[in-house]
Amino acid sequence: SRAGADGRLLEHAAKQFLAQAGIPTAETRLADSADDAVAQAEALGYPVVLKVESPDLLHRSEAGGVILDLDSADAVRSAYGTVLDRARHYAPHARDLRVTVQPMLSGGVELLVGLSRDPTFGPVLTVGLGGVAAEAMRDYTVRVPPIDRREAREMIAKLRGSALLTGFRGGPPADVEAVIGILERLSALAEGLGDLLLELDINPLVVFAAGGGAVVADALVVIEAESP
Repeated sequence: SRAGADGRLLEHAAKQFLAQAGIPTAETRLADSADDAVAQAEALGYPVVLKVESPDLLHRSEAGGVILDLDSADAVRSAYGTVLDRARHYAPHARDLRVTVQPMLSGGVELLVGLSRDPTFGPVLTVGLGGVAAEAMRDYTVRVPPIDRREAREMIAKLRGSALLTGFRGGPPADVEAVIGILERLSALAEGLGDLLLELDINPLVVFAAGGGAVVADALVVIEAESP
């Protein structure tokens, strides 16, 4: 996957990057027109999510650039124009606006998983409660890679909201083993890329019931930009 001039891989490219690292991602397709969006939605199966992406649009939810739970061709066709119009209104100078289509994921627990670079410690691995409330909740744990399965399990167990993963209020336990596997792969990725990896944000990682796995629904990756 090619990065932009600033080293950022937006969602579509970031998911390709993660998939190559063995991390399950929601299939995400680019759509060049409203009709193309409908064709992609019908190939993926309804309901779907439409999102707009641009290197100049970092907060697309605030821009109204994400529309969920679209269940028909008419809804997708309308949403295609809507997300582009909203993005242009929010960021008039946004470059390279593109629309993506992906399946609507529901029924799972949303986590935030990421890697960042600390000037003292180098790569730092984070896991926490995710979704739109992630910043408000501020419930996360941090480790310096490399980590093993035991340490990954401890990271998850130390979350204040870990009960959501173990069968909250009689619900089924989530697939913690799948999350542990993803944390291990991210740890290996951090070691393998070293200083080239500046930032990796997965939010949300949707974790399904035990045995159902976990899937990246949205992601951003920043790698060291190439020198001109």
